Amino acid sequence: MCRRHPRDIAYALFYPGPPGKMCPGHDRPGCSGGGIYPSSYWANAGVAIFTTPVKFISFRAKTMVAPTSSPPPSARPPASGLSRAYLGLYNALQAAGWIYVFSSVSAELIAKNGTTTEAYDHVGSVVIFLQILAFMEVVHVILRLVRSSIVPVAGQVFGRNMVLLAALWYVPEVHSHPAVAWLFLFWSAIEIIRYPFYLFSLFGNPPSFLEWLRYTAFIPLFPLGFGAENVLWYNMLPYIKQHALHTIRMPNAANFSFDFYYFSLVWIILTICMSPLHYKHMLALRNKRYGGGGKGGGAATAQKK
Repeated sequence: MCRRHPRDIAYALFYPGPPGKMCPGHDRPGCSGGGIYPSSYWANAGVAIFTTPVKFISFRAKTMVAPTSSPPPSARPPASGLSRAYLGLYNALQAAGWIYVFSSVSAELIAKNGTTTEAYDHVGSVVIFLQILAFMEVVHVILRLVRSSIVPVAGQVFGRNMVLLAALWYVPEVHSHPAVAWLFLFWSAIEIIRYPFYLFSLFGNPPSFLEWLRYTAFIPLFPLGFGAENVLWYNMLPYIKQHALHTIRMPNAANFSFDFYYFSLVWIILTICMSPLHYKHMLALRNKRYGGGGKGGGAATAQKK
């Protein structure tokens, strides 16, 4: 066989001939195989029959990778125009609400030199409304209105609402704690980037600066927000235990007991253990997006999950 022509086996598959037949292209300059198919011709052809599908599948897998310029899966536009209009309205409502929270809390912190005890009274109801509305994001994934994974979406929604709706809402003694204002500030700083990013992605590519913020702002904001949450947990736990918040005692008809205080302790420990992994995962997504730290959307080198 022509050792310098690797296409010969593939050619033989479509133009088979008996051993000893002249090799196609044997008369090409540099042919050192004598132009004769050896006795191993059929063995080589059999190997090619089995290896060609594998190579084809591998090639298709590589070519099916999404282009780096496309928006992340969670922000890709749905097929239906009605779904796109609904998601546009949802993201616009969330963006407007969080912009209001961010501007209100920022102005209050600036006016009071970085310490305020009235943030919950001023914007608490808006934050609660927005976080209740955020449960729809889990529904969006279930209904496949957005192409995202259920685990990170549900983790963020239920994680925040565990702090806000399950605990802080029922512990008025902590509503005036300064950490409430900082928590609302950090949450809103993330969301005034995230929701406009999704809104732009529904109808085209978001601006490069907004995309960069989407994949960069979490670096300081995630640990700051997580720290503020745990400061509030530390201050809420004594009142949760004192008031037996959400606690079910026995005996009862269901023969079931539940202590929200100890459940909260387990929850806090789990979130402390899992947050470094989540943070590392987000850093990995950013590195995939920018190849280690570019600032523009054009620097993207890989696509998010």
